[in-house]
Amino acid sequence: MHNAPILRIAGQTAAEVIDAMEDWTDRSLDGMGDLDSIRITVAETEAGEVVGYLMLLWPAMDDFSQLPQGYVYDVGVVRQHWGMDVGALLIKDAEDHVREQGGAFIQLNVNAQNGRAVEFYRKNGYIEEWKVLGKCLIGPES
Repeated sequence: MHNAPILRIAGQTAAEVIDAMEDWTDRSLDGMGDLDSIRITVAETEAGEVVGYLMLLWPAMDDFSQLPQGYVYDVGVVRQHWGMDVGALLIKDAEDHVREQGGAFIQLNVNAQNGRAVEFYRKNGYIEEWKVLGKCLIGPES
């Protein structure tokens, strides 16, 4: 729910939002089978329990500089492991991989309404470069 785009979920129940996000994830994963530049890192406990993951696209071309960059497509950490540096370790691993491949930049998108995630990325050295704005064109406020 933290990552759901607020304009696109108005009037939906939590179950409907979760279903829509699961469908989006399934479609995204299906499309990645055609890519040769996806790197998936899984974080596990010593007991082998999966507690997080990160999907990195490399190389993704930077529109502005036309230099290859890394793009964090998706990252997730099991709620019980929030605040335990799992996300920070996954991000650092992605950054190290991009750096080792000769990349100078790494980029990601984050839902502006997800303050916890925004603060996490800022704490890890990410700065806001772009803003993506949305507007609902149907309903009473259009």
